Amino acid sequence: MKTNKEKIYDFLKLYASAHEDSGVTTQYLAETLGILRTNVSTMLNELVSEGRAVKTNGRPVLYRVKSQADIKEDQCFENITGANGSLRRQIQLAKAAIIYPEKSLNTLIVGEQGTGKSFLAMIMHCYAIAAGVLPENAPSIVIDCKDYLSAESNLMEELFSTDGESGVFSEVGRGVLHIDNAHMLSTGIRSQFCSMIEQCQQHNGKTLKKNSPMMIVASDTSNKAACEDYAKVLPIIIELPALSERPMDERLTLIQNFFNIEAARAKKTLTINTELLRCLLLYDCNLNIKQLKGDIKRGCAMAYLREHDSKDENLNLYLYDFEPYVRKGFLNYHDHREEVERIIPSNYNYTFSGLTMKMSAIDREKIKSSSFYNHIDHKADALLERGLSREDVNLLLSAEFKEVFHQYLKDISRQVINKEQLIKLVDERTISLVETFLDEVSKKLMLDFPPSVFYGLCLHIDSIIKGNTTRQPLPNNQIPEISEQHKAVYLLSLQFVTKIEKTFSVTLPAEEALFITMFLCFKDSSVDEMKNPVILFALLGSGVAASLAGMVKQLIQSDNTFFFEIPFEHHPSETYEALSGYVKKIDRGKGVIALYDMEFLKDFFESISLETGIEIRSVEFPITLVGIELARRAAVANDVDTLYQNFMQSLHSYTKSFKRVIVTLCTTGEGSAQELKKYIEKYGEIHDMEIISLSTADQEQLRDQLQALQTNSVIYCIVGVYNPNLLGIPFIPISDVLGVDPSALPEILKFKNHEKSRIDFDEVFRYLGEQLEHVDIKKMQRMLPPVIEQIDKEVLHMSLDTEIGLLMHIAACINRILAKEAIPKNIHKEHILQTHADCYKQLLRIIKPLERAFDIIIPDDELANIIMIINKL
Repeated sequence: MKTNKEKIYDFLKLYASAHEDSGVTTQYLAETLGILRTNVSTMLNELVSEGRAVKTNGRPVLYRVKSQADIKEDQCFENITGANGSLRRQIQLAKAAIIYPEKSLNTLIVGEQGTGKSFLAMIMHCYAIAAGVLPENAPSIVIDCKDYLSAESNLMEELFSTDGESGVFSEVGRGVLHIDNAHMLSTGIRSQFCSMIEQCQQHNGKTLKKNSPMMIVASDTSNKAACEDYAKVLPIIIELPALSERPMDERLTLIQNFFNIEAARAKKTLTINTELLRCLLLYDCNLNIKQLKGDIKRGCAMAYLREHDSKDENLNLYLYDFEPYVRKGFLNYHDHREEVERIIPSNYNYTFSGLTMKMSAIDREKIKSSSFYNHIDHKADALLERGLSREDVNLLLSAEFKEVFHQYLKDISRQVINKEQLIKLVDERTISLVETFLDEVSKKLMLDFPPSVFYGLCLHIDSIIKGNTTRQPLPNNQIPEISEQHKAVYLLSLQFVTKIEKTFSVTLPAEEALFITMFLCFKDSSVDEMKNPVILFALLGSGVAASLAGMVKQLIQSDNTFFFEIPFEHHPSETYEALSGYVKKIDRGKGVIALYDMEFLKDFFESISLETGIEIRSVEFPITLVGIELARRAAVANDVDTLYQNFMQSLHSYTKSFKRVIVTLCTTGEGSAQELKKYIEKYGEIHDMEIISLSTADQEQLRDQLQALQTNSVIYCIVGVYNPNLLGIPFIPISDVLGVDPSALPEILKFKNHEKSRIDFDEVFRYLGEQLEHVDIKKMQRMLPPVIEQIDKEVLHMSLDTEIGLLMHIAACINRILAKEAIPKNIHKEHILQTHADCYKQLLRIIKPLERAFDIIIPDDELANIIMIINKL
């Protein structure tokens, strides 16, 4: 559970993520978070002293998150929704542009209005400071071309002065010059501007040197010609997707953040229902994130106006508080039903307190005992009370008809757990009729029914017989749909309704046979199933993929297998768009395994994964190509044996041979990873596997490296100091490798449990003595363990795996220094040493005996590496 101080800090970050830079008062935070004002004041001052927040000097005193200059690099982009999803590639490009050697690369950001171009430019400036590329006081100046439409010539004069000493370009110096709304410039001025950019880039390193600013140009995609002109002269192009192109989970996160901001402003808990949340998720947002934020703000303002005299701390929001076009979101419900139901379950209220979104189930006790007709009445009344017209209510009920029935079935089936309990609640004649009916349907149609159907149907029939009636007409389009889909069951249900009417001398509603049919045929799409990966056959030709997917679904009785067929005559761009749309449609939030036969599909799937953020793993399955080649050869073959032999000898060219690899992993430099690799090669009896050493502290970079390996390899396991938990790859800690006798290593690599002892450092140093040519290993064995122990006691307590990794790293480092090899640069050195200054000072003191003993000086780059290992950065 987070401390109150962390809750306060999270709230300040939440404001920052919503572009709020004005700060908040102590009283405001106290009331919003429900913490005593004196405690809030104390914790705010602590945050200021820790360098995580700043306060203003005026009155009232305002607090906000400190500038990005004091935030770690990996934190700069963490508040961007989609950083690990649909915007992962864009953020990688932004980082690459900033940290490019010698000088950051000028960048073009393109996207529709409201997609977050200015926000990304601001974050890039902060990242440049955090990464040490720009000084802490580096300015970021924004020039909005919209302000110069009536006098464009003034823009060029203001940007690039003829004397070369003045002008905004020179004033920015080592900072960021952000040109916003660049698409609004006329063709002539745009041409001049592009020429100036080219001149600046060509002279970089001569006249302007490194003091010239990094330029970030933001252009709306509505002017394609402008985007194309800028793309010709700017080396990095970042395209931001429209809100409609991003995953619904990300849109839901944005909605949650915006509601929390408004809840904090209104100092109330905001409550909305499923219908409103779904409409906000589905309505057409032409101005993207900017419009979504504005619509939520206006909706909250209307609700606040309606209830401004109320002292209730809770504020309910309804559909009629929002613009009419927001209500039309449910018109898109059918197209996205599975995904919407996955992320926004029915029959919940959603509350926003200023920090989080909480779900609370709607109390349905009052309607559990009533019939399905009253169940629909209740929902219709609730929708009418919220301001919807009768026409909108009917449309919404039609869209959610099966979902409402599903909830009714679940509710009514929970009321009994066995037949003895059922007899106490329901007339025995009803039980007998239902038993006979289900037995008849089972025999005639070869169907099996779970006990829940029997219990639920008995309770439902009993409630109808006791006289419940309906007012709300049922959706007419559902009757023919269900009766046609399940015709045989529907006919038997009609006969069953007649028996009930005769037995109890009652007249049942005309739609009753429809509901009984649904009881027997309704399949619950399990929530667990909706959160699993799916399989996709993507094959050339008509019928092949469909047949394979159909056979798989029939054999395993699971709805997780899909197919996509590519015509022999197809246009690549059309195929790509269709495939991308289909992948987004079938994805259930856990990724897609795609089996393909044509080589170009591999590139398609990689690109679709980058664009959508959907995890796609593609597997070559060249059944079509194999069939074509066999048929071609058979046309000229003399006998079947010759054909078989010749084809089998060339079969390897159609199926990729995957090598098996073990990855040894280190966070800093490849020294210890290389030593670990050599150790496994010597004792692991690895004859059929290759060992590859990797070194990175960047999780995204490591993911990319592992995925690149997976294109032609099967990664058997990762061995290292820490478990990266990536791509489902098994992990073996370094302590398991070095904590056993070397003869047991082959068993460890087969994931067989083996008794592990405290590390035998004699064995470790004996091995290091064989590998490290320039080190007196006896001196190393005498000096290094006490240093590791002192770091563990005085600096930070380390796990066994971290101790081993640190020991091997320092040993390899000393050997490298003595060999006079080049020491790899740590690009984050300055930032690490500054943010861990106390740790740095302690290490300087602790390693002095090592430096004296080996007559060396361990450079700051290596000390930064050691700090990264200790703190698991």
